[in-house]
Amino acid sequence: MDADRFPTGSRVEVYWPGDEEWFAAAVLKTRTMSHNIDGAQTLCREIFCYYDLDLHMQWHSLHEDDVRTC
Repeated sequence: MDADRFPTGSRVEVYWPGDEEWFAAAVLKTRTMSHNIDGAQTLCREIFCYYDLDLHMQWHSLHEDDVRTC
């Protein structure tokens, strides 16, 4: 399992492909969840983000979403 690159309290930017834009957020929680990747169950890091812009909150799986530090 990868180290927690974005621990609780981190400030990040998440890329939203539909908007073709990066949005700033705060990481409120982290966890590992099992995902089916290429037919195998794999533990992946997920982060729960709070978006300042519109008060939206959402889980993001780091194996699917592009996330970077601010």
